[in-house]
Amino acid sequence: MKVALVGIVRNERKDILPWLGWHAKLGIDTFVLFDDHSDDGTDLLLKTASLHLDIRLFRIENVANAFPDRKRIVYLDALNGLKDSFDWVGFLDSDEYLNLYRHDDIHDFLAHYAPPVNAVALHRCTYGSNQEILHPDYPDFHAFTRHGPAGHPLNRWIKSFIRPAFFNKQWENSHYFPLSEGRYVTAEGDDIEWEQPGQTRTPAQWQTANILYYPGGSMEELVARALRGHPASLSTGELYSEELNSIQDSRPQGRTVALLQWMRPLITEAATLALLALEPLFPPLSDKTLKDKKVQAEFKIARLLPWNMQKLEVQAGFACLQERPQGQSEIFLLYDQSLLPAPSLIFALDSHNNPINFLIRADSRLSGFLPYQRLPAPETGAICLQKQGGLSQRRTFLTAVPHEPLIADRPVPAAWENFDTVPCTRSPNNRKWDDLPFVRLVRDFLSGPRTIRSILSLVHKDHVLTIRLLPFFMEYLSPEEKRIVQSQLSAVQPYLF
Repeated sequence: MKVALVGIVRNERKDILPWLGWHAKLGIDTFVLFDDHSDDGTDLLLKTASLHLDIRLFRIENVANAFPDRKRIVYLDALNGLKDSFDWVGFLDSDEYLNLYRHDDIHDFLAHYAPPVNAVALHRCTYGSNQEILHPDYPDFHAFTRHGPAGHPLNRWIKSFIRPAFFNKQWENSHYFPLSEGRYVTAEGDDIEWEQPGQTRTPAQWQTANILYYPGGSMEELVARALRGHPASLSTGELYSEELNSIQDSRPQGRTVALLQWMRPLITEAATLALLALEPLFPPLSDKTLKDKKVQAEFKIARLLPWNMQKLEVQAGFACLQERPQGQSEIFLLYDQSLLPAPSLIFALDSHNNPINFLIRADSRLSGFLPYQRLPAPETGAICLQKQGGLSQRRTFLTAVPHEPLIADRPVPAAWENFDTVPCTRSPNNRKWDDLPFVRLVRDFLSGPRTIRSILSLVHKDHVLTIRLLPFFMEYLSPEEKRIVQSQLSAVQPYLF
């Protein structure tokens, strides 16, 4: 059995990788995507993802047609082109996520429907705004956890997976595709009473599968969409209504860590491709030139300690404050000792000095070396660490709440936002810091010209470590070169700095 997923994308840099990863993990074989003139770097992310997934990307050319007409044309083209090579074809937008409750993957799910079932209608589960005002830091399926009841009219709308060989070629809409023969059933296998094509008369059935639908977002995102001329499909009143925010379901959040881990190498690859595209303008320095300028590199590495001096470790992928440390990891701060405020990177090492990928709650950055501004704290000798980027772009402070993972969500610093640094002259297993590749990379950059050309030379040495350290390096570029790098990396910016 081969299953394709068809969709139209436009300026989806925030959503496209979570959407692709979610459905790749469900076993989708091929993604057939139509780009409706994105200009935000979506194409870079799709190009990178296509190195790992079967993505067939097409560009919509005829922009004179209204969007519903463009959707009709490309969906009909897709059905015609896929009918001989795929057993099933599904149609979803990037704000819709297929959710399976009783099957491990899409193949197990669709194998449940034997002929004459030739189309399966999956009810939507429409999520409201969660009363969010500012843009959240994680993908929609994590940030928005409240939806409307099964009887809500919006949840009686369906999206379809059909056997393309049995489509009767008569267009209705992007929800419902009439069949030449066979049955059109719900996910429970029941025949459907249609209120209108694409909307059932009966309440949504969610026991076996549904479509998680995130049509809006926060107030900040709604305003941004309206200013771009692409308002949300639902009104602000609907998205913030009590009914669409009446049922709490946090189960999709259980997939967040695995999906972010899936995204991490793609973000690194996309950033590398973007930086290498600058080489015609900024030829990399030779290794000799990079090290020719001997300037003292003013940086330190210190253990990061919270207000209560307990150990910080990585547990289940998150930075945590540990009452009973297990000694398997340790969290450090790399910072410029000559400046305050100053750029710094929070990083973690295992007992063998290997950098550990980890997350901080309310921080979408995935580099594994998380950039924070080091600021003086009200308490003498302590520091505060301020996040200034990510998906939300909010300036918030890192806090260590007792018995919980670290979270970067405090608008102003208080007691729990105080941290101490204890300088370390050696690594966790007592090796010299200069023996570690990432430390040598930092020293090479800070001892050299500190330009884009220097960064590109380091990319050729070790692109993974260079991308991880990039937020720190950028703080030393000239304002003009910093703007160039930020612009070049705009597609991956929310996940790096």
